[in-house]
Amino acid sequence: MNTTNKLVSLEVGRGVAALLVCLFHYAGLNQHYFGSSSFGSWFIGGDAGVEYFFVLSGFIIYWVHSLDVGQQEKVRPFFLKRFIRLYPIYWFIVIPVACAMLVVPTLGQDKNLSLWKVILDVLLIPREGELVIPPAWTLHRELVFYVLFGTAIWKPTFGFSLLLAWQFSCLANALVAFTPSNHTLPINVVFGRENLGFGLGLFAAWLCSRFILSKIFARAISAIGILLFSGLIFSQGYLESMTRSGWGAVSDRVVWEYGLIFSPFLIVLGLVNLEQHVKLNVPNWLISMGSASYVLYLLHLPAGSLIYKLLSVPSVSVLLSPGVCYTLATLIVVVLSVYVHKVIEKPLLKWSRLKLLSR
Repeated sequence: MNTTNKLVSLEVGRGVAALLVCLFHYAGLNQHYFGSSSFGSWFIGGDAGVEYFFVLSGFIIYWVHSLDVGQQEKVRPFFLKRFIRLYPIYWFIVIPVACAMLVVPTLGQDKNLSLWKVILDVLLIPREGELVIPPAWTLHRELVFYVLFGTAIWKPTFGFSLLLAWQFSCLANALVAFTPSNHTLPINVVFGRENLGFGLGLFAAWLCSRFILSKIFARAISAIGILLFSGLIFSQGYLESMTRSGWGAVSDRVVWEYGLIFSPFLIVLGLVNLEQHVKLNVPNWLISMGSASYVLYLLHLPAGSLIYKLLSVPSVSVLLSPGVCYTLATLIVVVLSVYVHKVIEKPLLKWSRLKLLSR
């Protein structure tokens, strides 16, 4: 396959994954401010967008950089590209939010922030406790993955052996739980079961780079993956209610958890192969949301906190139902994220690449 073509399915998938995480968090904010998650209860499983992100990240890194493996001169550009993609827009969002929380402690009273904790968060160094930008816990894992893949570019045998050992350790932890299940703990940055998504993404990219599935088979795999992923997300509310009812076997959610890791693998594998046979025509707004997915992922909670405070003002909330507030808040933050991407992130990426990669 030609690994230089931009894949529409991956771009759209990033946007959908970020939107799912946003819908998940906004269901909680809706419940907090209005006493009802409204139809946001359908998206209680929306945090599964994180699993999709990990598979997607593993796929993209191999898809874009597989030809760099074994070329030691490519190590520096690889890490510079990852730095440029991850840090500048993150700093643009996290630093003002952190400063506001330090100056007005009530804004971050649940985080118990100190200057030292803020410094760790700005540098994306794992720590215990609530982060300035809570979803940034996933970025800690991205950095681990980048270091391991960068090692594979430098020394392929050693690097891929490390990647394989890492994946086996995460699988072992998933099976026997030698660390607590809390995904925010620093130790789970390395050993968390969610890291298995990176390995599945690498495997999907390896398969796609060597084999082309038939159009019918690609459609079937895509459909199975999408149906499984959607069904597991929308069933989360049911599983939560069963857990509260004392159904221990259901509360373990083994099928649900591993299905959410495996189904994105099927989606990516199927859609990427499908794009080798047909051109996927998708609305421009989905492409725009996909391009702005990183901004949406980082911005939706701090922006959502402000949006919901405004919507909960009595003179406003009396005019709007909880469902309308949920929809309106989501639309506002999506539009805001697309705007920030086009006006700030894109120029920032261009400037950073010019300064760091042209040397």
